[in-house]
Amino acid sequence: MRAAVWRLFCMRIGSGTQLLGGVVILCPSGVSIGKRVTVNVGCRFDGNGGLTIGDDVLFGPNCQILTANHRFSRHDIPMKYQGIDCKSVEIGNDVWFGVNVIILPGIRIGDGVIIGAGAVVTSDIAPFTIVAGVPARPIGLREGAQTQLRSQ
Repeated sequence: MRAAVWRLFCMRIGSGTQLLGGVVILCPSGVSIGKRVTVNVGCRFDGNGGLTIGDDVLFGPNCQILTANHRFSRHDIPMKYQGIDCKSVEIGNDVWFGVNVIILPGIRIGDGVIIGAGAVVTSDIAPFTIVAGVPARPIGLREGAQTQLRSQ
């Protein structure tokens, strides 16, 4: 039902996708969500810079994806009046986000990635990598990852 409502705001949502309670989506026309995605309670997505989410992605509660950031280069103008810079975020297929994950603007996340709870992702993540921490750092590869990468 929620997905149908978001489609009215020109957001592209694949079949079988679930948006649970309390999900906030800014600029929904800039968001594209694949098939069979589960967006858990309290997630907040920003489509201002463009957001693409692949198929079969799992979001734990309270994840945030940011695609815009305040400018701050000038010292003679308060930051709130300097405008924003937008950068798209791209998320591959079969990605699992733990609870309270934050993704910063301009990030690319490969297929099969696992992001640990509370991680802040500040750089791109290669396929089948497991990351955790603040900032998020690789802590391992999913079992069989080398074989999967060679077959792609």
